[in-house]
Amino acid sequence: MDRRTFSLEDQRRFADLSGDANPVHVDPIAARRLLFGGPVVHGMHTVFWLLDAWLKDVSRPIVLERCKAQFRQHVAIGDEVIARQEGRSDASIRLLAESATGVAASLRIEWTASDTKMRQFEYAKPVAEPCRVLDFEQAIHASGEVALGYDRAQLASLLARIERFVPAHQVATLLAATRIVGMRCPGFHSLFAGFELRFEASEPATQLRYRVARHDPRFRALELELEGMGMSGRLDALHRPAPAQQAQAVAISSRLPRDSFAGQRALVIGGSRGLGEVAAKLLALGGAEVRLTYHSGHPDALRVVEEIRSAGASAACFRLDVLDASHGIMAGLADGWRPNALHYFATPHIRGGGQVFSPELFRRFCDHYVTGFAMLIDALRALGSPLERVLYPSSVYVDEPPPELAEYAAAKAAGEVLCAGLERSGAVRIVQRPRLPRLATDQTISLLGDAAPDPVPVLLAVLRALWTTP
Repeated sequence: MDRRTFSLEDQRRFADLSGDANPVHVDPIAARRLLFGGPVVHGMHTVFWLLDAWLKDVSRPIVLERCKAQFRQHVAIGDEVIARQEGRSDASIRLLAESATGVAASLRIEWTASDTKMRQFEYAKPVAEPCRVLDFEQAIHASGEVALGYDRAQLASLLARIERFVPAHQVATLLAATRIVGMRCPGFHSLFAGFELRFEASEPATQLRYRVARHDPRFRALELELEGMGMSGRLDALHRPAPAQQAQAVAISSRLPRDSFAGQRALVIGGSRGLGEVAAKLLALGGAEVRLTYHSGHPDALRVVEEIRSAGASAACFRLDVLDASHGIMAGLADGWRPNALHYFATPHIRGGGQVFSPELFRRFCDHYVTGFAMLIDALRALGSPLERVLYPSSVYVDEPPPELAEYAAAKAAGEVLCAGLERSGAVRIVQRPRLPRLATDQTISLLGDAAPDPVPVLLAVLRALWTTP
């Protein structure tokens, strides 16, 4: 039984081989704001790994006749996947890639054995191309051609058995398929859902034609027809929703008086996007002195600061890892500025643990919602920050946690217990821990397009309540 944990470097090498360099696969900064909260493994990379693992039991070259794959769940960088086989016959087999949460990908292949060396055509590596950004209406009319090709030495270093046993034109076709979806249509907003390819002859093609044949706006689904010399098939893709865009600072400024939060020196943890971004804008435009932190999204943090300043308010930013709070606080507040209010929006990507409670995922949430928060309070107290008020956003899921979010809800509940202890000990005078509903952020984007409510009015009410509580 083969096991594999894909690294970011693995992804970048496969992107270079295939030409599919979509940021969702290779750019941690860009991918943090997309649907999965971080880079995910190419579906086709998983397929190639499954095929390569199976080929260790094959003693001579093969010719693929039919390949059908479904990508059921994403595989994140660092997730372990296991290769499994079932339904094998003399000329077909089903291969599965399983993660901790179930089957991530399935691949069914039909083949014939060959007694000849299958290197009848040498390809050149295609020229790199930019990732196209198409909206759904543009995508449904897309068509074009792509050149087939790849670097044989690269393939041999990554997937030696595929390089040795699978015909070059079939390898090139599979690589072109991921390049079409990831770079052409839908391109930047793509999610590869599956494919079916039929190879009817062994002639090597140099071009592959594609066009969108069907679409379903309910699910933002696209079906692309493929055609090339000796092959035909289809690609199934979804048009992934764009990252959530929070209200501009100028627009927010009209929704509250400029003295609403005067006198606050507000430290907003995780203020570069999402609810933290909204809170930072509301506080600054309400008259508070704001410093917001980011972990990896420096460009986003600078954008938020510039928006606030352009609207005539005060803001600055610095980097902070809540799991190393003391170091980050000492560096970020070295100029002597001390907050009297803390707003804690630090969070990892919110994902479910599957059918069985995952202690590892629970610990990951607790690192941010409990341990990191406690260390931050200690670091601020050590610097003499006069913390009068703390906002610790909790979640309505603490009341009725969905089964797939049990780890998240349990960690938030533990954070609430910590907040109560901080108040009782006198470490902080007032800690508000509102259980917020699902609001529009990068974390709540849905493929089904069911938009979450605007967070501005909800957070404005929460922030006002924090300072009106006696």
